[in-house]
Amino acid sequence: MTPTQQKNTPSDDLILFREGDTDLVLAYKHGVLAKSTRDGVNWRDSNLPRAAMFDPGNDATVITEAEARAIHPNLVLPG
Repeated sequence: MTPTQQKNTPSDDLILFREGDTDLVLAYKHGVLAKSTRDGVNWRDSNLPRAAMFDPGNDATVITEAEARAIHPNLVLPG
């Protein structure tokens, strides 16, 4: 699956995104924004309902766990 397809397809897998050039990492699960963090540790719960449409936004880029750890070396993924 290409990053573009992955970006536009809900998944039961945990998918990580970076928002633009910021240090904000977004974690999607079941097609819904599950958590977001700016420090890699203190994840914030989303206000979106579970049924919300999967849309990480135009500035969001799919990133790997390794890329997320490059942004936040102390990254602790949400459970």
